Amino acid sequence: MSTIRTRLGIATAALAVAGALTPLAAPAQAARGDCPWPYVCTYNGGGVKTGAWQDVTSGWQWMSARTGSVYNSRHDDVVYLLDTNGTVGCVEPGRTGDLPTPVVGLRISWEARCFG
Repeated sequence: MSTIRTRLGIATAALAVAGALTPLAAPAQAARGDCPWPYVCTYNGGGVKTGAWQDVTSGWQWMSARTGSVYNSRHDDVVYLLDTNGTVGCVEPGRTGDLPTPVVGLRISWEARCFG
């Protein structure tokens, strides 16, 4: 487990140093009742849930392009988001982030904080 965390941490740190991470985390908001722990949920512009993910992965979980917002209900894992421009954003545990550019990939990581 710690080997995976170390590898993911090194890879993420390298991205941060390269300036590829753009923080998307918005101020903490009340937990969404329709996105229980340990899920990361996406919502369209009208606030309707469009997806839910819970697996920590080392690679991207691909999805159809989505805009709107994302809520990370996890307690100590961040979620990285890949948009159609190739930009990677990050939402910390218990936070909501806006998806201004369509997001096509999502990766939940063991890290407790976003880098960058």
